[in-house]
Amino acid sequence: KTLSYLIATLNASFSPDYDFSHAKSEEFSREHSLRWVVSTIDGNLSASNEYEPLKSQLWSAIDHEITLSECDIYSYNPDLDSDPYGEDGCLWSFNFFFF
Repeated sequence: KTLSYLIATLNASFSPDYDFSHAKSEEFSREHSLRWVVSTIDGNLSASNEYEPLKSQLWSAIDHEITLSECDIYSYNPDLDSDPYGEDGCLWSFNFFFF
C-alpha cells in the first residue's frame, strides 16, 4: 500500500512528463533518522549562500504543517534511466517523502 502511495505521489508530481508506474520497490528506502534527512537536505542546499538565512524558517514552516517528528520518511533513488533529474545539466537531486 505504501509503495502505491509513493508511486502515485511521483506520478501526480511529474505528470504528464514522466510515468512512474513501473518504479520498483527497491528504488524506495525508508529513512529512519529525521536528523540524517534534514542534514542531507541542508548539506545540499547550503551550496547556495541564500539558504543559511532561510534554513530555520524553512524547517519551522514544514514542521508546523506536517509535524516532522510524526512522519515516516522515504527516499526515492532511481537508476539514471528512470530519474527525471538524470538528464544532462543536473548536478544532483534528492527525493524525500514525508508521510
